[in-house]
Amino acid sequence: IFTGLPVAPGGALRLDFAGDHDAQVGDVLAGVLRDVGAQVVYGARASVLDYSRKERDEWGEVVLQQRAWARQTSLSLEMDDAALDAAFNTTAGLRAKPTLWLIDDGPRALMLLGFWTRLEFALPHYGRASATIDLESVT
Repeated sequence: IFTGLPVAPGGALRLDFAGDHDAQVGDVLAGVLRDVGAQVVYGARASVLDYSRKERDEWGEVVLQQRAWARQTSLSLEMDDAALDAAFNTTAGLRAKPTLWLIDDGPRALMLLGFWTRLEFALPHYGRASATIDLESVT
């Protein structure tokens, strides 16, 4: 992940890849980095949504067919209540938009390219706000 690239109106981004015939490129994303102004609290979860087929036939034999899967992440966030409006507007504005979700210094298992499926904000204490966000990857 590279950040801090200079941005110029009408500028272009050129990527050159070198390698042998086995070289591969996963995803290349270019965009604007946005900080929602919140801290992730302990208790974040990462899981897999598996679309594989797993069935037993009439004789009890297992039939497995590996299919696609999606990564899921659930995060709890805390922030000053003054940051709630900006965090709400930023995340709500990303609904149904593929977004690279990452946590500063967080484990890569929690990072994904996807969309949010549930977004909930609360004011649990004076001066503090919290949020829960559930994410699902596009692949």
